[in-house]
Amino acid sequence: MPRVIANLLGRVALIGFTLVIAILAVECTSRIVFPQWAPVGGDRAYWQYDETLGWAHRPNQAGRFEFEDFSADVLINSAGLRDGEHSLERTPGKKRMLLLGDSATWGFGVEQHETYGEVLERRHPEWEIINAGVSGYGTDQEFLYYKTRGYAYQPDIVLVLFSGN
Repeated sequence: MPRVIANLLGRVALIGFTLVIAILAVECTSRIVFPQWAPVGGDRAYWQYDETLGWAHRPNQAGRFEFEDFSADVLINSAGLRDGEHSLERTPGKKRMLLLGDSATWGFGVEQHETYGEVLERRHPEWEIINAGVSGYGTDQEFLYYKTRGYAYQPDIVLVLFSGN
């Protein structure tokens, strides 16, 4: 009986190894044959590895984010937000809203002044709007961001945008 189990485990391991090699071959081939799937610009300049969140914005970055069908200016502030600078101390007489979300909140495909946070702030000058959206984030990362960094802004309201993707 142990020999039968050993043979079975050997076959399962061989199948698993073969599948991994096949997946890697397909991935490498698709990157060569279909390069248009990848961004045409230097999007990696705006993100970096983050031990808690997986990835986060690289602070103090500015440039032009180019993708296959748009191009937009991007400014990442010293706190790693696609936004202007915000003090942790509140502005007297202003309410504060923290925006959490994925690429829609971040402003994927639009200029900095066209992000919904910037539009809200222009329409409601009594509010300070802080855009903490990061492209690709899920609710788990948004919660961890709030828990580790966002709460320090002492927001009156936290707005979490859920998108359909």
